[in-house]
Amino acid sequence: MIHVDESSCYTREYTGLINCDDSVYFADRGINNSSLNIILKKSPYHYQVLNQNSQTESMRLGSLIHAMILGTPPLDDFKVWDGASFSSKAYDNWSDENPGKHVLAKELQKARAVVDRAFGFNDILTNMIDDADEMEIAVFRDVMGYRVKAKADALAFGDERATIWDIKTTQNLFDFVFSAKKYCYHMQRAWYVRHYAAALRKPVDFKLVVIEKNYPNAVVLYDFSDRVIEQGVDMVDQAFGIYTACMNSGVWSKPPSNIVLDWK
Repeated sequence: MIHVDESSCYTREYTGLINCDDSVYFADRGINNSSLNIILKKSPYHYQVLNQNSQTESMRLGSLIHAMILGTPPLDDFKVWDGASFSSKAYDNWSDENPGKHVLAKELQKARAVVDRAFGFNDILTNMIDDADEMEIAVFRDVMGYRVKAKADALAFGDERATIWDIKTTQNLFDFVFSAKKYCYHMQRAWYVRHYAAALRKPVDFKLVVIEKNYPNAVVLYDFSDRVIEQGVDMVDQAFGIYTACMNSGVWSKPPSNIVLDWK
């Protein structure tokens, strides 16, 4: 296994499992599941022009929760703004003097409360941390001449089967089924299982660890039915096919100008 940090950002020379921080991972030219999701659900053109690094308040809270549970990135990497929001001249001036990942003080406080209650809710998070061999471990591969990548929150190598845990947050556990479908987590499962299994040369299990952001901050393990797993595999194949066709042609098509609404 290779460790790569920002001072030696040459991940394109490497394939396999790599310890690297987010700056190295996102700088790599490889296509990942999130990008394929944009290609499939929006258009190849959207993939080319959208800023995929912008963060909403919900995403910032999720990033803090991840960091507190996994220990990476270090909390010191986050710069805390004491104001009520980021919409002020004072913040703009502070931001210029404090480059990096910015979060609100109230978001940090909420994240700490969520994580404390989540660990106390049951043993799922504790067991994940005890069983995992690596946290935030990336895989880079060359597939059909194209660079691909993924980054697991936690990974256990196992003797015969490996296990990936991916942490998700949700406002309400009972609504998570809709979020899982909306954000195509079955597609993420297919992508991760495919590339980690190839790198490890063994079967890989994929578990969603879902944390409720609202009180009482329940923690639940989610899995997928066989039918939904097959759907995810088909979506990955379709999206990767569109991506390779666009790469070959140099044409990143826009969505159609006219769309007919029809549903059951």
